[in-house]
Amino acid sequence: MHFLLHFWRAISPQALAGAPVGPRTLTVNIGTPITVQMAVAGIINFLAFTVSAVCLVIFVVGTFFVVTSAGGSRLEQGKNMMINSIIGLLVTACAYGILRTLYFVIY
Repeated sequence: MHFLLHFWRAISPQALAGAPVGPRTLTVNIGTPITVQMAVAGIINFLAFTVSAVCLVIFVVGTFFVVTSAGGSRLEQGKNMMINSIIGLLVTACAYGILRTLYFVIY
């Protein structure tokens, strides 16, 4: 492979024209640069999604407890898990709305 690189340098148009052939550089464009505003928005969205997913999992586990309980203590535990996960989801939605509003006003 190294031989091919030297061969290409020898027959390149610059070498044939007598121009000095130096080390080559490669510039790769990996997309648009990330600004602070984009980073903040990404963090807010990630946290809101993660907390919402956790609340959904807790709600599903609470539902499982309610369905599989035979009227015991798991029924109350499942109800509490379901209610608390809905409260958590509402708090998350309110916090997301407030943060997005502040983000819009600031930026």
